[in-house]
Amino acid sequence: MRNAEIILESEQKFNSIYTYDVALVRSGALMHDVGDNKYALPGRCHIPMIRSSDMTLTHRYVGEDVTRMVYDMIMSVVENEAEYHTFATKVQAIATGVSYTAELANPEKVKDLIKQIPELAIVQVRPHPPFL
Repeated sequence: MRNAEIILESEQKFNSIYTYDVALVRSGALMHDVGDNKYALPGRCHIPMIRSSDMTLTHRYVGEDVTRMVYDMIMSVVENEAEYHTFATKVQAIATGVSYTAELANPEKVKDLIKQIPELAIVQVRPHPPFL
């Protein structure tokens, strides 16, 4: 989180066009690994699949829904859900978008997300976002 705060301070000095949401940067930095697939529990549910290499039956385990984990965590501790919906949605987007795997899979999608939520660039350790 300290790296994100250092980058944020630098960006605020360098770029006066955009005012970053400090709470969004801090929350995104703190929660960026929550819901990461490498930490997700596999769960007990499984889906039968046919392995394409040798056409044998195998199973794929379906675990936690990592696409909503951050959002659900934030919403579970707030009293006024309507007031925090947008904030929780943005923090979830940062947590999902900061993933190196997600960026490799679809770099344009991440660039578009940074245009919508510039705080992602700070959490992602990208000083001086090219979109401004």
